[in-house]
Amino acid sequence: MGDRAAGGRRRIVQRADTELAVLDAESGDVLRFPAPWPRAFGTATVSPGGDLAVFAGVHAVRAVDTSGATRWEVRHGCWSDVECYEAHESFAEHAQDEDHARTDSGSAAFSADGKLVWSHVRRPVRAAEEEWLVIDAADGRVPGRAATDTVGSGSFPRPHPYGPYMGLSVGEGDGDSPSLWGHWDGTRLTFERVDGVLIQDVSPSGHHFLCTDPARSG
Repeated sequence: MGDRAAGGRRRIVQRADTELAVLDAESGDVLRFPAPWPRAFGTATVSPGGDLAVFAGVHAVRAVDTSGATRWEVRHGCWSDVECYEAHESFAEHAQDEDHARTDSGSAAFSADGKLVWSHVRRPVRAAEEEWLVIDAADGRVPGRAATDTVGSGSFPRPHPYGPYMGLSVGEGDGDSPSLWGHWDGTRLTFERVDGVLIQDVSPSGHHFLCTDPARSG
């Protein structure tokens, strides 16, 4: 998959079961981040500076450096598509469980300046409640969160090139795909919900959005 880093540099990001590889299309340099779990169990994103990868998994959001060392981890409710309310402490707890072989998924994305990670997660409660987190990329603190009132099978963040904004499309199945447009003011996370519109991308200027009717997004 392609990715555009801060400053407009083009990167090619490839996820395998054991690592995330990042190719700088201009310099040809390659960075490799050991993956904490196979690619079927979540999504991943890389910081604008290329020094940190964040993996959004079934039970946690984890940031690792190129050595594979964990910088921080934020655990959350299980994304299994069966009713699981366990607060898993590690991937090994459910790696061989057939009930966890198929999972829904959240997502994570860096802000344009790389200081924040926005992550869509499931809450650790006896209900499929979901929330959007704002995480400090330096240490994993969670200064902001907001309930999304969604029931997602997957989600797709769309970073804004300027300012503390983020778009999020949540796939709920049956042709539904609400979009959230979030704002972090340094104290509080708020968002507007746009039903029936899928945010595909944000223009480099940040002034325009590429959207698709969910019924045509397939």
